[in-house]
Amino acid sequence: LNTLSTDRVYTLTAKFQNTAGEGTQTSSPLVFTLDTTAPSLKPSNALTISETLVSGNKKATFTVTFNENIQAITSLNDLKSKIKIFALHVNGRDSIDITTVANNFLSIKTVAISSTDPKQLIITLNTHLPAVVDTLRKSDGTTRYKVKIEDNALQDLAGNPLAPHETEDKEADFVPPGFADANGFFPGNPSIRLDKADTNNKKFIIPFLENIFIVNAQNIKLYKQGTATPLKGYSLSTDANDLIISNLPDINGVYYVVLAAGSVRDNAGNLIPKLTTSSLDLEAPSFDNPANALSINPDKKTLTVTLSENISSSAITNNKIHVRKHGTSVDLAISSVTVSNNILTIVLANPISVTGDYLVSFDAAALYD
Repeated sequence: LNTLSTDRVYTLTAKFQNTAGEGTQTSSPLVFTLDTTAPSLKPSNALTISETLVSGNKKATFTVTFNENIQAITSLNDLKSKIKIFALHVNGRDSIDITTVANNFLSIKTVAISSTDPKQLIITLNTHLPAVVDTLRKSDGTTRYKVKIEDNALQDLAGNPLAPHETEDKEADFVPPGFADANGFFPGNPSIRLDKADTNNKKFIIPFLENIFIVNAQNIKLYKQGTATPLKGYSLSTDANDLIISNLPDINGVYYVVLAAGSVRDNAGNLIPKLTTSSLDLEAPSFDNPANALSINPDKKTLTVTLSENISSSAITNNKIHVRKHGTSVDLAISSVTVSNNILTIVLANPISVTGDYLVSFDAAALYD
């Protein structure tokens, strides 16, 4: 038997007779397998990634398939410490061990050898694959993962140890389309902006973190603040990761969009939950009551104008603000203009000396909210 060198199934039989050389008999065949080869990964598709419900919560599961039945060298608990799961950056070179990210938020919960297929190692995380790794996502929403198994972790049933192994990369996407929050992580507050590139057709744009597709346009509704009924007559389309609202009925007011659950999906078919965007203010500042908006202080140099909303102090253009006696076209010289919330304070260079009615007028783009 010492001369056997090839891994295979062998059959051993023995012939024997008594000491007189009589009664030759043949033993029943003994079948045995010689196995001196270490286990290895299944040649292709050794890694699969899925999400399953465990006690009502989604858990990410990584299944690694080998070419033969396997077992832990010591214990499953020790095996857990010898497995790492990496998410790969889009540049394909760098990677991050997701099981050590965010205070072990993604740490491995259990490892097990499949009871139905002992060739499979099943790794379950504490939670689903969240967008804490959104910075690694490709434009199609997928993230590439791989599993690394360290030395002295697994062996086959013959006791041949598995050398350190890592699986091929596998793409996965179980996260619905989302938005970046202040830290760049999902889910943030959906934003809405005005696209000013096409002056003939103003558009609202809602940017997602990945390419998206409209599932049900009727469940995407544009509202003007202060009204309970959605606007009508606009068009919806997508351009890669942007949801576009065009042919707007008007663009004077404060707007927001409500996207019903399931109205938008990503390339992997993940549906959004219900989302409400932030508000977009396109309503120019004005006067709540023009007749009472202006007041003149007793010093006859200081005028205050009360506007409908707060004004930006960094966007005041003095030469576009005019103080005149009613019925004249002569501007009074202005010394300074300051803002405090929605109150505009104008200080004249000289006190008003002529009795009469005065007014303040603003050129276009003199003030911004």
